[in-house]
Amino acid sequence: MSTFRSALRPSALSLAYALFLATNAACVWGGVFPFLPFDYQTTQLLLWFFLAQATAFALTYFFTGFAAYAAPHLLRRAFIAAAAGPYLLGWGLLIASMYLRTLAIPLTIGGGLFLGFGAAGFYLLWHQCFAAREGEGGTRDLIVGTMYAALIYLALYLVPRAIVAYLIPLVFMPLFGLAIVLASRSIDPSLPMMSDAPKDNPHVHRKAFHLLWRSTACIASLGFCTGTMRALAINEPMIGTYVNVLSMLSLLAVSFALLLLWQVKSLRLDILGMYRIALPVLLAAVVLMAFLSKGYLHWLAATLYGLYCIALLLLMIQTGQMSRDRGINPLLLFGIAGGCVFLAHDLGFIVGNLLESVWVSEGLNYAAVALVLEHLLAISFIGTQFRIREVIASAFNDHIELVKMPAPEREAPSVPEKAGAPNAGCAHEAEHARTPGEGGASETRRPQSGAGKTPRGDAQGPRRFGDAPDSNADTTPSEPVDELSDQLERLKVRYALSTREIEIIEQVARGKTVTRIAEDLFISENTARTHMKRIYAKLGVHKKMEMLDLLALMGAEG
Repeated sequence: MSTFRSALRPSALSLAYALFLATNAACVWGGVFPFLPFDYQTTQLLLWFFLAQATAFALTYFFTGFAAYAAPHLLRRAFIAAAAGPYLLGWGLLIASMYLRTLAIPLTIGGGLFLGFGAAGFYLLWHQCFAAREGEGGTRDLIVGTMYAALIYLALYLVPRAIVAYLIPLVFMPLFGLAIVLASRSIDPSLPMMSDAPKDNPHVHRKAFHLLWRSTACIASLGFCTGTMRALAINEPMIGTYVNVLSMLSLLAVSFALLLLWQVKSLRLDILGMYRIALPVLLAAVVLMAFLSKGYLHWLAATLYGLYCIALLLLMIQTGQMSRDRGINPLLLFGIAGGCVFLAHDLGFIVGNLLESVWVSEGLNYAAVALVLEHLLAISFIGTQFRIREVIASAFNDHIELVKMPAPEREAPSVPEKAGAPNAGCAHEAEHARTPGEGGASETRRPQSGAGKTPRGDAQGPRRFGDAPDSNADTTPSEPVDELSDQLERLKVRYALSTREIEIIEQVARGKTVTRIAEDLFISENTARTHMKRIYAKLGVHKKMEMLDLLALMGAEG
């Protein structure tokens, strides 16, 4: 119990992130509005603010991701000032719009744009700080900060609305801005992710995005649905309050559950698997739009946004871990992946407005909207669960094949055998060799262990830790069982190693060089060496032979 209490104890970094997340009220819904007067929140004003803020948010993510690829050195200079300046200016324009009602719309649009630029910049900075933390410390701070953000956000409702609108830019922003400055300065510039040169290691980045695109597509489809429902529910200001409260409560419950389970066992979070489980529930909820009242529409919008915020949290965890494991700039991974998700949200918002004006305003129900969302969810599921090109190619492989018949053989003339002929015994031996198991001195035997055994990594490639055994392989009792997997499992449990670190140790144990390890695992050589340093520190050894001796000791203990 004391261990769990220590896990819940926030650090200065996680508290600063919680303060930032709470002030933005669940990221991109426009959560600043619940703390502004309701008479100020007209439908037209909300529409323009949300559209400006969400567009700026997505563009900032894309720009940062591409800049991290083309010119990563530019992002290391004045990125904090580039985020803080627009954020503060956006709040100033938003506050001014409350007093200058005649200029409310242009001031609100400007405030939405600058708040979108600034908030996205701060999110990317936080993500970089969490990804650069040693081990799992960054992931823990991210989850703890998310949990406390919900508590801080709910506590803001105890403060008068007029005061909160000024507290955020004048008090809260300087606090978490100072925290992000100190955290950014403490990042080790020698880390592989910070010295990442994407143009020098294109195969590493291609492999990373190949692994990331499916989970990104799933979250993007959820973002599209969220944006559509957001457009349909925008006409009532109170819906923003319901959405933000429910989404923050969802983040509170999920982050608390993750921390609790993390203390009990190691976790493997599979976004694709979660999407597969949640899809039937989402489809059923969307179908009910056509049959229930508009009140259900509001609660569906709030529920979808809660799921959307949880999915964004998982995406931050996934991209942070990939940055550490593969030595890739976290601004590149989260910039491109997050940009795709937020762009899908913006497209959903535009489509929702079009559907509202074309169909719903003509007196039709929400069956058309439900049909669009159903098709999108189904297509995203099919596209991420199957490899479309292979499925299409296999559809054209079911053809008729006519093999050319061999020409009839002529009967060979009989040759009488002579005693002592050189080929007399060879035919007899060849027949025995073709039918092993019937006896005979020349019967074919399986290779035994030792020098005659074929190494695993030569013909079939190295067997990775945790892979299922080959069902076609020879599994006779005389062949010794490979004990390396058992040794690696004991080492992982004993010293709390990550899966990537175990993969590195396995490659070293199989005699691979650093260059070969980098090629096989699709990482840079600098990243492979950094992993080796961390492994040595965790195991308390100083060189490779000591690590292999410790690995062998795990086998002796078994």
